[in-house]
Amino acid sequence: MAATAAWIVARVTGTRGRADTVALVALVTSQLFQTLQDAGRDPVVAVAAVGSLVVLGVVVSVPGLSHFFGSRPPGPAAWTIALASAAGSVLVPLAVRGATDALRKVHLQNTRTQPAG
Repeated sequence: MAATAAWIVARVTGTRGRADTVALVALVTSQLFQTLQDAGRDPVVAVAAVGSLVVLGVVVSVPGLSHFFGSRPPGPAAWTIALASAAGSVLVPLAVRGATDALRKVHLQNTRTQPAG
């Protein structure tokens, strides 16, 4: 979802090549964010994820290297789109889960306090 949302927004605001790069960044970043979320506070995973993000940033940002890999160097707007999409792919499910848990708790409280029959 992160890559698709990022591609659509980036395509509306720029070229197909730029949208492809933004989607790639969103996809990889989303996966890294989800890995960090699942790993908890494991410092090895955190260092690996940050290192991967730095390598991704270098690969897509350095003009010659970026073109070698078929990407276009993203500007500030492209980075914003990609990172916001990636963050949303982790934060939206957390918010939905929290809301669902809260509703379930309210529902259980209401069913316990109502008399049967």
